[in-house]
Amino acid sequence: MIKRLTNIRYCVPMLVIVFSTLMLLTYIGYNEAKLKYLPFQLNKMSAQSEIVKNGFDSYLNAGLPVSQFSGFRTLASTLMKSDDSILNIRIIDQSGAIIFFESKDGTQQEDFKPNLNEYRPNPIEFDFPAFQSLESERSYLISQQLTSKFGPVGEVQVEADKTLLVSELDRQFALPFEAVIGLTLLYLVVIAIYELRATSSSSRLRVLKITYVFCYLALSLVISKTVYNVYEHGANATTRAMTDSMVQRLTSVRDVGVHLEDLAGIDRMLDKYKSGNRTIEAIALIKGDTNLAHTDPTQVGKPYQVLEDCYEYVNDLGQEQGENIKFRVAVNIPTDVLIRTILSSTKAFIVLFIACALLAWIFLNAGTSLIELLDKRAQNASSHSNAASHTNANSKASAGAEDKEGSISFEIGLNLVQPAYFMVVLVNALFVPFLPKLIADMAANSGSSFATASMPFTLYYLFFALVLIPAGQYAERGNLKKLMTVGFLAEFIGMMLIFLSDDYWIVALARIFSGIGQGLFLIGLQSYVMVITPKNQRSRGHAVKVVGRNSALIAGTAIGALLYAYIDYRMIFLMASMVSLLSIAYLWNLVPRAESIAGNVAQEVTEESKHPWEALRRNIVSVVRDAEFMRTLTLIGIVGKMSIAGVVMFAVPLVMLGQGYKADDVGLMLMIYYVASMVMTKYVTRLVDGPGMSRRVLICSAIVGGVATVFVGFVSQQGTDVTGLMPGMESLLWLSNQASALGIGGNSLVLYTAIIFLGISNGLLAAPVMTHINNTEVSQREGVKKIAATYVFLERFGHVAGPAVIAQLLFLNNNSPLAMSLFGILSVVLGVLYMFSSHTGSSVALAAKEA
Repeated sequence: MIKRLTNIRYCVPMLVIVFSTLMLLTYIGYNEAKLKYLPFQLNKMSAQSEIVKNGFDSYLNAGLPVSQFSGFRTLASTLMKSDDSILNIRIIDQSGAIIFFESKDGTQQEDFKPNLNEYRPNPIEFDFPAFQSLESERSYLISQQLTSKFGPVGEVQVEADKTLLVSELDRQFALPFEAVIGLTLLYLVVIAIYELRATSSSSRLRVLKITYVFCYLALSLVISKTVYNVYEHGANATTRAMTDSMVQRLTSVRDVGVHLEDLAGIDRMLDKYKSGNRTIEAIALIKGDTNLAHTDPTQVGKPYQVLEDCYEYVNDLGQEQGENIKFRVAVNIPTDVLIRTILSSTKAFIVLFIACALLAWIFLNAGTSLIELLDKRAQNASSHSNAASHTNANSKASAGAEDKEGSISFEIGLNLVQPAYFMVVLVNALFVPFLPKLIADMAANSGSSFATASMPFTLYYLFFALVLIPAGQYAERGNLKKLMTVGFLAEFIGMMLIFLSDDYWIVALARIFSGIGQGLFLIGLQSYVMVITPKNQRSRGHAVKVVGRNSALIAGTAIGALLYAYIDYRMIFLMASMVSLLSIAYLWNLVPRAESIAGNVAQEVTEESKHPWEALRRNIVSVVRDAEFMRTLTLIGIVGKMSIAGVVMFAVPLVMLGQGYKADDVGLMLMIYYVASMVMTKYVTRLVDGPGMSRRVLICSAIVGGVATVFVGFVSQQGTDVTGLMPGMESLLWLSNQASALGIGGNSLVLYTAIIFLGISNGLLAAPVMTHINNTEVSQREGVKKIAATYVFLERFGHVAGPAVIAQLLFLNNNSPLAMSLFGILSVVLGVLYMFSSHTGSSVALAAKEA
């Protein structure tokens, strides 16, 4: 029993993933709530500044100077007593000089020296009208303009502490963060109970997955309830401040002897307050039980009633002199408004759920495989120990059982290496949604005419391709774990360089390191999988790469986009760097050596392995003479890879962020692109083996992808500058205008649909193109494996050229999205050309099979 409990310490990677995904869910939930909660608080601040302004209005409208107003201290102290977050309230004149000042900490007016340079425009949007909204590192500042009958005379400024404004949010979210620890401990207890019971290993993975889903859903419920409480608090605080402002304004009028029934413009005032808070359904000024004024004109003069499916907030105005009838202000708020606010964040949580599910699935598989491996090693050690006791051999002989060659099943090896590949792709994918825009801004600020937005991407793909040959040569005789580790370290260096510097050329160097790292790791993984997997199980080995890469791209783009909405990009690179170090430790310590799975595999040293570049040159000469190979490469393969690297990975994030789309919207687009591609790849592999099917599928890929790219450009074109287009673009502009007339321009549904079809196009390309290349005459003559490797190398230059070509098209068209449409039309034309010029090569393949 004690020995089985020692397995728990090897579950640390699983526990780290469980804790990390639950913490990520809570962190995203906290920041999503903060994005919705802060507008409530800023609405409240704006209403509070309006209360102070209302106190001055009647005085200033009488033509009196603002400096002689005597009621400021009473107004300000009352507000600050009711709201601990307010730092100070001040009145300034037109020159910015302070006339009145009241602070929470007792600072005197003569001692208060604000640094106006520390304030910047506040990007957070809110509903209640304000003259100015600013922020500093520690506070928000909302101002309302003071106007006399002679014109503007100054401003009311209310400054509130950022930390105190979200204190209720922090207090409420203490429970979810505590729940993360509790649920992680629960997961540990489940593991311990399972190991103590010593049940079959076949059910271990199922139990761990069920427990993880339970923990995730339980935390989701806790966060949902917390978010509801936070929104309710924010909505009530805003409503209370706005109602107080209305009451104060109406009271000041009544105090000068004006009867509220005789006051004109009350309906306009109520409409103004209603428009200042989108959560409000209706506002009524009530005399007795009758609506004296109402935001719904049809209700004026009728008995007041709370609207259906609403709750009310009422503030009494008291009685007018000589009357016993009370006046009230009633605000009606829909009961489902908070639910609708929560549902507005559903997209982010769905995306996050998919990302965390993929992350957990990969690592839970690895965790169960690791425990099985340790169980097997313990059994081997026990048998060695028993044998040693019978023969009086040295008891230390059992220590070698762990490294016995061929003692580990290949399934365990595949499950353990897959998380390492998953993580090296994921950390790189974290930046995909925002990196093009980030680099474009750096290029613009560099001041160099050689700095372009596309160069770092081109360098990344170029060095990715160039490193494949020497990496492959090393992989034939070297340590594959070392090769993968060096690749991960290169990726780590690339990320740290961007964290440490925002210089364009340092970033370009960082992308070179990342390209080298990804290329080294990919070759190391492919060689590792090939060595440990039996020949009749190669499809399972290939699935490790395909599933690991696609899952990581989906999860990485989703998580990266969500994080970019809340934190600075440098912190994302730092977090990714720290995750890389943990992943490197996992790779080095827990992934078994290839020899411990497959034994010492004698690598045949051929002439090609001795001189890979010369072998590549000869292969290129061979394939250039095959017309079908070259047609497929140039008209389909390279163009398809240009679309992936140039359109999807570069232009879409760059253009969409430039047009005001949020990073999480871009992340969602890329996520559904990868999902569509993965699903289509799995489906189409069943179809392409039939005679001529690969050719038809490739034609569909080119046409579908081209048309989808055209529509991405059309949808994105609406509202952009149409001047500066290159000659010949008039027809595309006309088509774009017609699309806008049909409601396509700016339509998010059409955009997402086009992105899905781009993913389908990629799915129709990936596996079918290799099938088609394998059926060419040169493949049958020179060898399928050799020619396939040559094709993959040459096709990589589509990745290299893609960002540069698309960037040039954008430049020639004044950054118009129609540049993408132009590339889409070129793709369709080349696809049609391929359709009329290619042949299936099926006769060659058939002859080979018969032979």
